[in-house]
Amino acid sequence: MKNLTLVIGGIILLLNIVIGLIFSSYEPFNIGLNSAVIIVNTLMLYSFGVVQIKDGFKVSLSFLFLITAAIEYILVLFVPETWKDNAVLMTLILLLAGQIILYIIAYFVSKIS
Repeated sequence: MKNLTLVIGGIILLLNIVIGLIFSSYEPFNIGLNSAVIIVNTLMLYSFGVVQIKDGFKVSLSFLFLITAAIEYILVLFVPETWKDNAVLMTLILLLAGQIILYIIAYFVSKIS
């Protein structure tokens, strides 16, 4: 299952790049951000199989992270190409921080009990 996560993430990443090459309205900035979103979420989902976390956390966080990844992917499509005063980019950073915090909490709660 762990390797399947990496394979599916790689296929989605490749598909994202090919779509970016086909459509001229899909800017390189957005392709890069979407690729980063795909890579980060694939690695986080892969890490659930490697790290010892209780099964309930694995299932619920995997589902939550997949939904969050889809939301992040859609948000990146609307990101303007500036770093300054970019509310959508800030939202992406906050979503990623929330994912990391949930992952850390699940890890430590699983260790304690």
